[in-house]
Amino acid sequence: MGILNKQARVHLLDTEPFEDAFGPKRKRKRPRLLAASYESLVQKADDSQGGSKLRIIEPHLNRDIKPHNVMIDHELRKLRLIDWGLAEFLHPGKEYNVRVASRYFKGPELLVDLQDYDYSLDMWSLGCMFVGMIFKKEPFFYGHDNQDQLVKIAKVLGTDELNAYLNKYHLELDPQLQALVGRHSRKPWSKFMNPDNQHLVSPEAIDFLDKLLRYDHHDRLTTREAMVFDARDPQGTRCYHLERHLKEHCKHKNMVLLLNKCDLVPAWATKGWLRVLSKEYPTLAFHASITKSFGKVLYP
Repeated sequence: MGILNKQARVHLLDTEPFEDAFGPKRKRKRPRLLAASYESLVQKADDSQGGSKLRIIEPHLNRDIKPHNVMIDHELRKLRLIDWGLAEFLHPGKEYNVRVASRYFKGPELLVDLQDYDYSLDMWSLGCMFVGMIFKKEPFFYGHDNQDQLVKIAKVLGTDELNAYLNKYHLELDPQLQALVGRHSRKPWSKFMNPDNQHLVSPEAIDFLDKLLRYDHHDRLTTREAMVFDARDPQGTRCYHLERHLKEHCKHKNMVLLLNKCDLVPAWATKGWLRVLSKEYPTLAFHASITKSFGKVLYP
């Protein structure tokens, strides 16, 4: 993929369980982006958020995320997804074709014929890319066919969790497939570490990986949660490239840091950000508001 070919520093801190930071899954907010057509959706993606480096397009399913469909401009630090031939708009409650996605990146929901999946399918594919990158094993789940693909997943994530997933959604495996899957205990990710990849593996990366590669699609990280995965690191909210530019070329201006939509993280995390960031610049925290497009002041 080339993501690791350029030197970059990624800061992820692992100090508390993810649920402590974002609360119960059912209470977390999910972003919505409506569009009348594919063309208007593309236009929104290009126009939204001004010069933001990262844009979220939801509820739109790509359904074919894999390394070959990722383009990276290292100079401009931009990443784009290409090949939207299998893409689909998300309509809650609608059943979708399970014959999508490349085999090595298929989510369990596709392999057990669960048709009412959602955009969490793309998060599984992202997890497959990520695990292949950090362990230098691509593809990580290397099945010879769709049935063998589920077997390869079960040998890593275990069959107890798979059976719990099947029971939750009232699904049954074909007897032949059930026999192929067999019984397996979950393997710790440390089993895949070796001298060649250990410099890429950290507790933070494993924690992130665990939140993506979940059988139950409702338990996976959403895109927005993945963006603010480490709500405990205030430095992760900063854009140092922009700060340097302002210091060098806009010396006549005073810088103020704004934290928007702080309702996406717990209050203690926001207060921690303010405590750290305000030591360098005046910092304001804003809460999302239906009536005010920018939001309302949460903490002065």
